[in-house]
Amino acid sequence: MPLESMEMSESSLHLVWPVHAPTERVWVALTTAPDIEQRLGTLVSADFSAGSSFTVDHGDGYRCFLTVVDSEPHRALSYT
Repeated sequence: MPLESMEMSESSLHLVWPVHAPTERVWVALTTAPDIEQRLGTLVSADFSAGSSFTVDHGDGYRCFLTVVDSEPHRALSYT
């Protein structure tokens, strides 16, 4: 799955990959612990509704605290 585009600024990185799968499967891959943990790390806490936050532990004491900016189930998901 080749990277389609990348935009970077001082405060953000926007990556786009085409995904050829049913939207339901993509949503599950982006919002459930087993799928997230295959790509990012251990999902410590999660709420994927807009304005909420979640935490991913990448190991060795490195954790990311992310805020959900936009969430429309099976349509859009954007987080910091």
